[in-house]
Amino acid sequence: SYSFCTLLVSNTTSMYFHTPPSILLAITILYVTSVQCQTQGVDDGSPIVLVHPHGAVADSLLKKAAADYFAETGKRVEIRPVTWGDLLVQLLQNLTNGHGGDIVAVGNTWASDLYENGLLTPLTNELDAWRRVRKNRGDITRDLVRNLDFTYMFPDRNSANVLPVWHVLPLDVGTRVFFYRKDLFRKYLRRSTGPITIDEAIQFGATIAAGERASGGKAIYGWGVPGGGGSSEVMQVFTSFVMGNGSSFIGAEEKCTFETPEFQGALKSYTGLYGSQHNIFNGSSYDVAMSFQRGEMAEMVGATWLYDMLLGDLTEDQVGVSPLPAGPVGPFLFQGGSGWALPSWVPEARRARAWDFVEYFMEPQRTYLKDIVFGATLIPAYESVIRVSRLTVADAVEMGQLFFYAADRSTIPLTNVTITNPGGASAGSGPENLLTAAGDWVDFNKSYLVIDFGRPTTVAAYGFLTGSEAYERDPTAWTFDGYDEGTGGWVELNTYAGLSNVPLQRRTATYPFNLTTPATYSKYRFLPTKLRGSVCGQVCQTVLDQLAFAVPLNYPQRGFYKTGRIEANHTVQRMVERVYSGQSTADAAAQACRELAEVLWDPPAPSPPADKTTLI
Repeated sequence: SYSFCTLLVSNTTSMYFHTPPSILLAITILYVTSVQCQTQGVDDGSPIVLVHPHGAVADSLLKKAAADYFAETGKRVEIRPVTWGDLLVQLLQNLTNGHGGDIVAVGNTWASDLYENGLLTPLTNELDAWRRVRKNRGDITRDLVRNLDFTYMFPDRNSANVLPVWHVLPLDVGTRVFFYRKDLFRKYLRRSTGPITIDEAIQFGATIAAGERASGGKAIYGWGVPGGGGSSEVMQVFTSFVMGNGSSFIGAEEKCTFETPEFQGALKSYTGLYGSQHNIFNGSSYDVAMSFQRGEMAEMVGATWLYDMLLGDLTEDQVGVSPLPAGPVGPFLFQGGSGWALPSWVPEARRARAWDFVEYFMEPQRTYLKDIVFGATLIPAYESVIRVSRLTVADAVEMGQLFFYAADRSTIPLTNVTITNPGGASAGSGPENLLTAAGDWVDFNKSYLVIDFGRPTTVAAYGFLTGSEAYERDPTAWTFDGYDEGTGGWVELNTYAGLSNVPLQRRTATYPFNLTTPATYSKYRFLPTKLRGSVCGQVCQTVLDQLAFAVPLNYPQRGFYKTGRIEANHTVQRMVERVYSGQSTADAAAQACRELAEVLWDPPAPSPPADKTTLI
């Protein structure tokens, strides 16, 4: 039995990597045979295991939450980070052998398939108990942003109730947004705001590309759209274009066809980005973002998490963010994201312990949920987190220990150094805390620091620890100056603006910031000119008000009652692959088109109550 199961997993894993559409067949095979392979586990008292996609910020925050949880409850949780690709393969293996993580992260594009094959279990009992405990703070699921019920709610297979219930508790919302180079927009279009419609976006890109060529600059692309990373990246944008153009597939004589004006309009807009002189190579999201960052294109469609990376070399004055441009019917956004589920192989006793940590982490009154979402430049799944953080402006500047480096890269001792904060208001967390790693400097007046060595000291580089509290207070732009005793003025030695070299993790050292040439002064000044603030205030604000137009579900699979979500997923993937390869004729895709029309126009499932309960 063991060798049979091992062979099955090995073959299906290979099949998944080489032929992505076969994943649904692979899951089905695994489900049918899993009865022979599963063993009913028991709670052996070992730590609860949370399997979550790897990321530097997520890993750090989850481990901190687990440590805090242990300190408060004495219960241990093991954080097991894996890549997104490995996570899905691991779930397939777990479905066969009947054991795995107690809490697993689930991407919204997998949720329906995993539900169909028995991996996801209802969270009804857990949520009911949580509602009773929360009392006047209400039902956390009523605090969710729009349309998430379409993605993570399914009928309970063990109940006569046909209404869907939660099987995955959402963590974040992901989508695609429109990035544009403000500097190029101002230069050639005399505007700094993004396009409203798809036609405008194409026109703007063409104008800027032509202007650069005419002025003798380097040849640039007007548009950039991710496509090389697989059909899912294409679907996330193209489906939005289809919906924005009306998503009609009924042609003459009421026959289903791709040759309708609405579908052809979407196809022309999207393939025009690939097939014209304003195109970018079929690269991954990262490749397109790097090209945009280098100034090789004027506009780009990408994920929200790219914003933080772009600001590593660019400034907010160079990068604009707006929702995806609208089609004739209106703007539509792909709505993705992830959540946490309790898989079917978890015994009841362990399930209760696992859910206890889920509640601990997800409770919006704590900061973990906000930090992990905004730390990855995603959109919160909860309205309460949005409300308290949407336009958050840092209330203070905060830093940990300062470091100074000599020309030989050795650390300069701060034994006899004095640090002052002219005009500051530190409320007990004064600048003297910057001399050691023991505390933080917090200044609610957001003033500057004067570092007095008492004698001429040569500095080649400097750095600091991030503070222990809110990352919104991190300085992300500043000047570093030396005091000229002869003129009585400050001399600028170094400036910095960006996010990439200021870690989101707390109490973490920056890389050294190097001066062009070592400088020798007795006094130096660190003058913050910009604080990080809320990531949501910088990028997610552009999307939050557009979620009413989001394409619900995993590439719009609204009709799972009639067609089954697996069939819907297959339908959209086949459609996009045909479009992507230029094979979009009615003959080649008649059946896929017929199924897709049914899926897109099927009435939505009942939504949770629309009223929102204030949690914070």
